[in-house]
Amino acid sequence: MFRESAVLRSPRYRVLVDVFGAAVFVVFAVDSARMEGQTGGLGVTRDLGVDTVILVLAMTVPLAVRRQFPRSVAVVTSAAAAVAVAAGHPIGIGPLGAVLALFSLAYLTPVRSTVGVGLPACLALSGSLIWTTGISYLTVTVGNTILIPLAVVAGALLRLRGEQREMLLAQNRELEAARAAHIRSAVKEERLRIAREVHDAVGHSLVGITLQARAAGKRIEHDPARAAASLEEIESLAQSALDETRLAVSTIRQGAAPTGPSLQLNEASLSVLVQAMSGPDHHIDLFVTGSMAALDPEVERAALRILQESLSNVVRHAGPARASVVVHVDDEAVRIEVTNNGDCDAAAAPGSGLVGMTERAELLGGHLEAGPTADGWRVHARLPRHLSPRTGII
Repeated sequence: MFRESAVLRSPRYRVLVDVFGAAVFVVFAVDSARMEGQTGGLGVTRDLGVDTVILVLAMTVPLAVRRQFPRSVAVVTSAAAAVAVAAGHPIGIGPLGAVLALFSLAYLTPVRSTVGVGLPACLALSGSLIWTTGISYLTVTVGNTILIPLAVVAGALLRLRGEQREMLLAQNRELEAARAAHIRSAVKEERLRIAREVHDAVGHSLVGITLQARAAGKRIEHDPARAAASLEEIESLAQSALDETRLAVSTIRQGAAPTGPSLQLNEASLSVLVQAMSGPDHHIDLFVTGSMAALDPEVERAALRILQESLSNVVRHAGPARASVVVHVDDEAVRIEVTNNGDCDAAAAPGSGLVGMTERAELLGGHLEAGPTADGWRVHARLPRHLSPRTGII
């Protein structure tokens, strides 16, 4: 069915149909003119001759290219029909070629062309009919005269309907394209969200495990108690990473927002984070001011993820360093600052962590800055304390 429809719509097929139709119409038009010349007809004053045949051919043969040259075909056929009718030639059904040409003109060309070419043609053809038949045959004259503009109106209406259909199809295509783009954007956003979760949660846990394992190895001989504490911290971090991984996998499978225990921003959670990231080569100071009660859960989550990534970067890139974590909460915002005096060149290496932190802050309507300082590296983030309804959710 699809192939057949494609063939019917092909330009070559339409040309063949027009040529065949014009040829058939020529035969009938010439034969009808011959019969009219023999029997006599309304307004006929001449016999069939070479000049009549030429006029009939001029009214019919151009129809073979009416789609390619609608204006020229309308002018030629209408002029031939007007001359033939006015001169009293026996033309049979030949003038119907001009009517079809005017219909094609209105259907295939804009309104301006239809009016500019079709109106004079209609007037010429109608005028010749009235001149020839007069008022003696009022019914025939009125009928033939109405048929000509009626063909133009019908062609214009069909053209308008086709344009409306094309407009609707174009709108449907645009809607489908917008829908597909929206789906792609939603899928991309979801992937980025999951990537941030996996990176921030599991990544920081693995960094903490590595750090505590290194610390346990250094303490196991001269300080077994602290080495045992490091091993317990490793177990806790591993369990946390496992829980976060299960949560991320569940999110991917269900395609919904993560469900589970929410991350809370308070002094206890900050102390646990600082302790997990501290080691023989990394001393971290924590300073907290302001009340962290009644914060939006998404703000708490973003703040902790930013702190996790910032401290993970200190451990991974800064080398032996002293770091400072400052968390200030007021009525408008949560401000986070993490600084260290380690190797800023290593910390400056681009990665997905910095991108993820920036995305988290911007999604909540905040901002994040990260860059080298005179003696190390600094990360500063500002998150709104309360989210507006239009703010994105992580």
